[in-house]
Amino acid sequence: MKRIAFLIAMMISLNSFAQPYETSKDAENGSVVLKGRITMGDLKNEPTFTWLKDNGGYSPEPVATQYLKDNLENYTLVVVMGTWCEDSQILVPKLYATLTQALFPIDQLTVFGVDRTKDALNGEKAQYNIEKVPTIIVYKDAKEIGRIVEVATKSVEEDLVNIIKK
Repeated sequence: MKRIAFLIAMMISLNSFAQPYETSKDAENGSVVLKGRITMGDLKNEPTFTWLKDNGGYSPEPVATQYLKDNLENYTLVVVMGTWCEDSQILVPKLYATLTQALFPIDQLTVFGVDRTKDALNGEKAQYNIEKVPTIIVYKDAKEIGRIVEVATKSVEEDLVNIIKK
C-alpha cells in the first residue's frame, strides 16, 4: 500500500512540472497564447501553429549556417516570443531552421512565451529587459553579447554570425 501511495505521489509531482506554461486565447486575434517557459516541441505540438510547420519553408543561407555550426555551440540563446505575434511567427521558424541545420545543442536554447504585455510567468520581462517580441538574446559565458529584436537586419543566421564575430 505504501508503494502505491508513493507511486501516486510521484505521478502527481511529475505532472505539476510537466507543463511550465499557461495556455490562453489572445483577446485581439484569438491566437493560442503560450505563457511561460516553452520548448520547440510545445510549439510544434500546438495544432493551430501552422506558421511553424516545416519551419515556415525557410532555408538558411549555407555559408552563415556553416559558420554557426562551427562556432555557435559555445553560446547559449534565450528567445522571448509571443505565439500571438506575427513577427514571432515569422522569425522563430527561421531561427529554428537555422539552429537545426547548425546542429545547435537544443539544451542551450531557452524559450519563453509571453502575452501582449510581454509578461511570462516569473519576471522574465524585467529579467531580460523585453520591450518587443520576438527577442533573441545571445550569451557567451553567461554574459549577453547581443540580441535580435523583432526582426532580423539581414537574416537570422547572418545576424547571429555578426553578433558572434563582434
